[in-house]
Amino acid sequence: MRVTLDRRYAAEARKKLIDFYTSEAKQENSKRSKDKLWHVSDLVFPRKTYYERIQGRKITDKAIGFWFLGKAVGTEMQRILGKSFAEVEAVWKKVVAHIDHKDKVLIEIKSSRKWTIPEWPSPHYTRQIGYYCAMTGTKSAKILVVYPTAGRTYKGERSSTVDIAAWEVAFSAGELKQIQIDMEETIKRIETAIHKKTPDDLPACPKWLLEEFKNAKAGKYDEAADYEQPFNFISLRARYA
Repeated sequence: MRVTLDRRYAAEARKKLIDFYTSEAKQENSKRSKDKLWHVSDLVFPRKTYYERIQGRKITDKAIGFWFLGKAVGTEMQRILGKSFAEVEAVWKKVVAHIDHKDKVLIEIKSSRKWTIPEWPSPHYTRQIGYYCAMTGTKSAKILVVYPTAGRTYKGERSSTVDIAAWEVAFSAGELKQIQIDMEETIKRIETAIHKKTPDDLPACPKWLLEEFKNAKAGKYDEAADYEQPFNFISLRARYA
């Protein structure tokens, strides 16, 4: 038996992956340019949305690999939880959402490349699920995160493991109302930024996002401290002050 490392074929497979998601991004750009609704993902990172609406979505090769992993994990978890309750569409005023899974419980499915599981979910996770809850009148939901490289080490002394973490996020009626106000204000600010052709009044992008989306590099980023604790909708308005 002879085994040979085939770098050429690996490069061809990677190119197919990049071409596939690049083409998908172009199709999404065309669709969104005609769509009068805003997607929930547009509101999570308003500055990134500004550049995507102006320039079209431009993602890096690095981000495409992450997309591949995220889509694979999300699709399989939806199949396990029940495909008939997956990708549930919700519309609230000018906003549309496609919820990963919603039967008796509203669930947002994520994947993370972190080697350790944090105490709190990433703030943009709680922001996104907050929008879903406000749109559907749901007071409690769950964030389900798959960590495919949990326990990984630099030395590679042992194989990483696949681990799963879940958080329940609960909102009061007053908080859901505040989130709805935030959604409407965020849309107005994005529309104003597009009209004025400047994103200066929009919240900045987190540093990690700059590495994944070519558009976002044109904007500054938030301090890491903003992304080390759960996102608080009630304090959001201070960011726009």
